[in-house]
Amino acid sequence: MKKNKKKRNFYQSFTHVSPSKQRIQLQAPRISLENNNLKKYYRILTDFDFLSAKIAHPEFGIDSLIEDYQLRSQPGLINAPDADRNTDTALQRLQETLTLSAHILRQDPNQLISQLWGRLQPFQTLPAIQSLLTQSCQSQDSPCLRPLTPSLTPPGTGLQ
Repeated sequence: MKKNKKKRNFYQSFTHVSPSKQRIQLQAPRISLENNNLKKYYRILTDFDFLSAKIAHPEFGIDSLIEDYQLRSQPGLINAPDADRNTDTALQRLQETLTLSAHILRQDPNQLISQLWGRLQPFQTLPAIQSLLTQSCQSQDSPCLRPLTPSLTPPGTGLQ
């Protein structure tokens, strides 16, 4: 029951609003940083529903999402008082994962779950990664098929 409530709330806050409000919601990471709200920035970029919506949106897509992760390299951001090293490491791994997966996700945004699970399993010790992977399966109305072992090139291997 909780799963359906979460999904319904997301759709109420995104798919049932005007295109201009959707654009504003999809710019939330940049806006959060402009407002010095690093915790919100972290929360947004570790939210599966946000990632999925941004990748699937025709005006944004995977490249725009990767740019959101690159914002974390702004001077002074990593040493900010509310910076969280574990979450920043998770964001780095997510950015690398999305970069490795970009060619697939441009063609089929529905491959996001399999790309995340196939590449991020070695990093489930990071709470933000573990939460994101859990959210990805909870977002499905049907059973989530996911690999039991990492099956794709993981981030941080130097391969692009």
